Amino acid sequence: MSQAQRSNREQGIALILTSLATVFLSLFTGLAVDATLLMVVQSRLSAAVDAAALGAGRSLNLGSTPTEANSFAAQAGQAFFMANFPQGYMGVAPFTPSSAITSTFSAGANGVVNIAVSATVSAPVYFMRLAGFTSAPLRATGTASRRGLVMMLVLDISGSMNNYYNGSTACQTMVQAAGNFVQNFSAYDTLGLVAFEAIAHLKYPISSNWKVGNALLNEINALTCTSSTNTTAALNLAYSQLKSVGLPLALNTIVIFTDGMPNSVSGAYPFRTQADTRYGFSGGPSGCTNNAALCNMPVCTTKSGSITGAISQWPNYLGTGHTSGLSKDFDSDSTPSGFPSGCPTSNDGLRQTLAYIPNTDRWGNSTHGYNDTWVYPVNNQCNPSGTCAYTGGLFSSYPTIGTGSNFFTSGPYKGFWRFDQPTTIGAAGMNSAINQGAAIRADTSYNVIIHSIFLLGNGTDPVDKYFLPFISNLQQVPALPLYEPTGTAEVTNPYYQASEQTGLFFAASDKSQLAGLFAQIASSLLRLSH
Repeated sequence: MSQAQRSNREQGIALILTSLATVFLSLFTGLAVDATLLMVVQSRLSAAVDAAALGAGRSLNLGSTPTEANSFAAQAGQAFFMANFPQGYMGVAPFTPSSAITSTFSAGANGVVNIAVSATVSAPVYFMRLAGFTSAPLRATGTASRRGLVMMLVLDISGSMNNYYNGSTACQTMVQAAGNFVQNFSAYDTLGLVAFEAIAHLKYPISSNWKVGNALLNEINALTCTSSTNTTAALNLAYSQLKSVGLPLALNTIVIFTDGMPNSVSGAYPFRTQADTRYGFSGGPSGCTNNAALCNMPVCTTKSGSITGAISQWPNYLGTGHTSGLSKDFDSDSTPSGFPSGCPTSNDGLRQTLAYIPNTDRWGNSTHGYNDTWVYPVNNQCNPSGTCAYTGGLFSSYPTIGTGSNFFTSGPYKGFWRFDQPTTIGAAGMNSAINQGAAIRADTSYNVIIHSIFLLGNGTDPVDKYFLPFISNLQQVPALPLYEPTGTAEVTNPYYQASEQTGLFFAASDKSQLAGLFAQIASSLLRLSH
């Protein structure tokens, strides 16, 4: 073969190889272009189903039953998907949302609600058509979950809530705000209601059917306010309701709303069998008929024993105030009975019949604590609007108030709480409630979190800046914005427990703030994980 022939042959082979290489290169280039386009569509599809899952999760509060909630949430999921992945995006074939997008909802035994949104679309290809493909199916799934909520709403309906502030009573303001608050939650959540005054009422037993027929909302709207403030009984009742659901891994929560501090103490009160010096009462024995004066109170019985119930102070905290009771703690209780024959059985008359406030309350909580040496009402503070309240102080700073101590300082009952002095009932009641809150939070099985809201509206009754922050386990107690001067430093909570749940605490000086504060609590309870 001549040199010329060999050269021509090599040129022909090179031409063929170049042509083949061009074809394959074009195919690979087209494949890369199509793959890039598909990756863009897939990325947008993934983002859209993620948004849909989160949107569906946030819409589970609609509907009265899980089935209805699922339907509303699925519609919301589709709307969120379409907002993030519109028809025709990057040439994607038209699709019907109801068939292309599926949503599933499930509640596990631990109360966690899981949401999954899946979507399938047909994305166009261009260069791959050379290989016989006209489109490529793409699928993505977005998931979200929300810890199941088991919540008791605990609302103060004591008489002080009937004071007007900014055009409405604290009671009216609370009812409206609480009704709006519960609408944030879903049929997957389990809710109940305790309302408390001298008696803690289970207004709505905790249930997952709380939205059916607006059952819980109707109970909230029907609330009226009267009588005293038995906070410890209310917390105890709410706690027992949470445990009755039996979901320790759910978000077990108490939200307590009040306008002030407790003024009731529940316990087994021993009969008074020895004479001593204490405040008298109208209609009392000779020389002991003045409730504002100390007297040598004679005994009316030598019978030993005790009687269980709640004693409250009324209507103010000084020695000139009155006591009321014995009342029962819950609607399910029987009226306290078994008083010694011939002894007074109610209100101020109990000063002759009963000896002292016991060191532990009905539920085993200590009645001792931060308020042992505290006295009310002293230390008058006023907010910028001119509304004032007594915030309390140490007895050592006010030695002329009452007897100068919350305890009997002499006589047969020396060292015991005295309930004939109304300020002492408030101090013991706060200790009891604070210790009940601590006992609830210490339950490591349920890990209950306690959120609290205080609303101005209790007239001249005392307020306490430490009470609710202690119950919510705040590490630092903030200044009371309603009364204390701007710049007042925070105070370290001596009872703070790092191992226990820390709740939110809010103080509202205006009813217009209340909806926002409830909304912040709702937001903390409705967090979605993605």
